[in-house]
Amino acid sequence: MIHNPNMYRTLPVGVVLRKTPGVTRWAAWSWTASAVLPGAGAADWRELRREGEAVEYHAATLALELHGAETEA
Repeated sequence: MIHNPNMYRTLPVGVVLRKTPGVTRWAAWSWTASAVLPGAGAADWRELRREGEAVEYHAATLALELHGAETEA
């Protein structure tokens, strides 16, 4: 519960995930978080880029809460 709603701001942040072929026989794919997109709109696994077998997706957009009480300025 937030006691003072004026003490924080929210910023939508898009999460970009990169899928590449796995390097072992136990993992078909390797997933890594490759970027964030400040101020991004809604996403539902939209493909952003494809380079051979590597694919980057805008997987989701989440709200990042910035709390003024937790910073110096």
